[in-house]
Amino acid sequence: MNHKYLLTAFVLVFTFLVSPVQTQAQSTPLETVYRNTLIELIQTLQKQVLRLQAELATKKDVVGEESFGLSGQVQVVATYFVDDESDLSDIKNTPHRDYFKRVYELFPAEYDSKLKKLLVFGGEHDEFDAFVKILPPTHEYWMYAVHQEVAEDYSFTPDTELIIHELAHIISYEEILGVPKSGVASCDSYFSNHGCPSASSYLKQFSDAFWSGSDMLRSEQIADSRNPADAANDYYEQHQDEFVSDYAVLGPEEDFAETFMFYVTGKLPSLGSEARDKINFLNNYSSLRDLKEEVKKSI
Repeated sequence: MNHKYLLTAFVLVFTFLVSPVQTQAQSTPLETVYRNTLIELIQTLQKQVLRLQAELATKKDVVGEESFGLSGQVQVVATYFVDDESDLSDIKNTPHRDYFKRVYELFPAEYDSKLKKLLVFGGEHDEFDAFVKILPPTHEYWMYAVHQEVAEDYSFTPDTELIIHELAHIISYEEILGVPKSGVASCDSYFSNHGCPSASSYLKQFSDAFWSGSDMLRSEQIADSRNPADAANDYYEQHQDEFVSDYAVLGPEEDFAETFMFYVTGKLPSLGSEARDKINFLNNYSSLRDLKEEVKKSI
């Protein structure tokens, strides 16, 4: 149905059904049941209207290009709004639905509710296969985006590692229980460009432990180079003891995400000394140990 007509229908139903009920001086038991049924119907319609309004507000994003604060723009292929996993049944594209089902399988239950927008993008973007982005205005919920080629033709193991990597980005901004919050807003210039994490977040504690100011500067220089992937690989070849992978060289966010993925999947035998220190850093937190065990149930 056309969205405009559905919104109009809602107004008509609300006016026709609710107004007569509210004029009754007294209600019989049958009228009470009738009123309660109407209220449930109205609440359902209100949810549908809110969802349609959100879809209409983002209609341009679905058919056009949208900048996500990354190295460029992506071509939006499909956008899905979700409240919980049950909404995946509304996705008609089978590969997209199957991919996001896998996301929900691997995400711990407490993180399922953080996903409110799922996006599939296309175009020639070799630098990333997926990404997550916190959603304004409340900054409580996240969007999970995946490249069309990954969603529609993926192998089990790489897909699992990629999803865990993206989960780690969400976890990294979580505040650590027991770590005091800073009353002073301070942020390294690197994070002022990429988004300042809370002083009590996993990402801030991780970057303070393993990333110096010169490391941050080097990361920005790699990002600004003609071919960041090649530059990161060249640096990794000379510093393999420090990172779990060449992708981790790109910045503290990627370092945390890659380290968490290795931590969960147990890919540890060939790691260098500082890379193992990073694994041990994660293992010091009981909350991350619990998350590790939860994710491993679905691997």
